[in-house]
Amino acid sequence: MVLYSAYRVCFTIKTDYVQPFPVPKKIPIEIVNEIESLVENILKEKKENPKNSTLALEKKIDKIIYQSYGLNDLEISIIEDAELNH
Repeated sequence: MVLYSAYRVCFTIKTDYVQPFPVPKKIPIEIVNEIESLVENILKEKKENPKNSTLALEKKIDKIIYQSYGLNDLEISIIEDAELNH
């Protein structure tokens, strides 16, 4: 796939890496609502005090996303290890 930006810059994307990426077909509304609620709580906490830790809420969102994609423990540990190394 080739994309062009407004500045006539050409980008080439190798779809070989994108196509096998699993995307949930449809996420149930209950899951969407739960994620939205957690995000709202994070934003509220950060608005009250930007130094407040929202790590527990963020971890809950991560867990929901992992479940939505059907990731196993090994896949989750790979993601979390990569996150720690950045």
